[in-house]
Amino acid sequence: MIKYLTKTWYASVLSSFVLCAAYAFLLGYSDAVDLVKLVLLLVEGIVLNMLCQRHGILGVKSELPGFAFILLSALFVPLLSFSHLGYGIIFLGGFFLSYESREDGRRSLYYLIYIGIALAIAQASNNVSVLLLIPIFVLYLQSGPRRVRSFLISIVYFLMVLSCYIGVLYIIDLPELAFDLVPKLRFSRPDIAISWSILYVPFLVLSFGVHLLMLNRYSFRFPNKSKIINYTMVVQVFLGLIITWLTGEYSLLIYPLMALAILLSVGLRYTDKSAFANALLVSGVVLSLATVYLYSII
Repeated sequence: MIKYLTKTWYASVLSSFVLCAAYAFLLGYSDAVDLVKLVLLLVEGIVLNMLCQRHGILGVKSELPGFAFILLSALFVPLLSFSHLGYGIIFLGGFFLSYESREDGRRSLYYLIYIGIALAIAQASNNVSVLLLIPIFVLYLQSGPRRVRSFLISIVYFLMVLSCYIGVLYIIDLPELAFDLVPKLRFSRPDIAISWSILYVPFLVLSFGVHLLMLNRYSFRFPNKSKIINYTMVVQVFLGLIITWLTGEYSLLIYPLMALAILLSVGLRYTDKSAFANALLVSGVVLSLATVYLYSII
């Protein structure tokens, strides 16, 4: 099964589409808006796969990241919103710009400015978006050497865009909305703990743990580079989960899950001949469908 998804892009896209269609069927989606959100989720998975290919994240040709992301998205698909999709775009944007800047250091400053502007726009719609500056800045630092000045300029542009937004609020006589830009930390668990998704936790813990234990045994073409990329994604997972916990904002969960999808893809790709790895992937598919089905009946 892993080899089937690894060799061709159209097999991975088709499998992801079938999985999304199964989610829609189990949830009884018939509304056009819900279907559009699922299609956009599928597109984000395809883009994630393309970016991994472009920057050689897995070290070998593989079409697994997009499918792995759709697999893990069962944790939030029943509550899928445009906020989820927006934070998915933020991860993809930060991921793309950080690795692009590594290849073209002269444009690194401009890429960080783009991130500052994008997060300022996101902050205007959800006041916890500013916290994503932390994992994205860490991602930039881990993907290559950076200047402190670049990060400061990114923050300046972030503040400039917010200042313009606040100015507009005063012009239209809605100054009280400016206070909504202040992040509100709730230090609470998101809905990940409810019964319909708790089945997935053992699968995630097992997959994540086995991958980290096997990391030194994989036959990477460029071991140092591949291990650094893996540790970079591990940091993104933990930072994303911490921010999700601090804010209790369930839509932020898509951010660490995208990084986790990359880690899962690496582990499955380098053990694609293992019966255990193939069984793990099949189990993941079954658990994804079971998780969505449980939500639909409770």
